[in-house]
Amino acid sequence: MAEILKFNDGFKEFAVNGDESRIVRFNPCDFGILERITASQKRLEELEKKYKDAEASDTDELGKIAVECDKEIRAEINTVFGNDVCTPAFGTVNCLSLAGGQPLYANLIDALLPIVESSLDKETKQSKKRIAKYTNAVK
Repeated sequence: MAEILKFNDGFKEFAVNGDESRIVRFNPCDFGILERITASQKRLEELEKKYKDAEASDTDELGKIAVECDKEIRAEINTVFGNDVCTPAFGTVNCLSLAGGQPLYANLIDALLPIVESSLDKETKQSKKRIAKYTNAVK
């Protein structure tokens, strides 16, 4: 059996809308999240446009495109956050479904981004304090 390696990997868990059975887990201090969001933003917009363009077509085609787009959007979001955040967030509901005037996936990103920003800010301040302890000793 392998030894257990324990260290603070920065992952945090968040209960979706307070529901402890729906836990989203990711590292909010992952510097790569913001870059991956920027990289995937165009792709997400293309997928949403593809779905909206299909709304005028027949119902069967729209259903197929909605399912296809849902899978692709979930994959993009899970890649951005480095973990499956979509399953606990959406369950079996299509992430293009609307709530509050925008798609569920946009609501999720809008909820997660402030967590990322505040976590990065907090951790950066803690890091600067730790570094200052050593650099001030040298001065």
